[in-house]
Amino acid sequence: EKIQVCVGDGSEALGPEMNETHALSVPAVSGKPVQIDAASQHGVLRALESLAHLISISHPGRITTAPVEITDSPRWGTRGAHTSLWQSQLVC
Repeated sequence: EKIQVCVGDGSEALGPEMNETHALSVPAVSGKPVQIDAASQHGVLRALESLAHLISISHPGRITTAPVEITDSPRWGTRGAHTSLWQSQLVC
């Protein structure tokens, strides 16, 4: 099977504000390409991860749940934040 990819901005740098929005379309008809539309190359990566989850283990290389339409984007603009309480409570 073939995968058709359309990327909005292929030059976006890796960072907290990167756009990972993507759409994945798996057709029911064999022979038609899987379609990925993404805002950036990072969105393409997320779409490929979603596609990997759809591939059947019992039928290697086949997507038994087709047709599938997935549109996804991060809920929040920033992936996460880390705080260290241990360092603020350290007394010497």
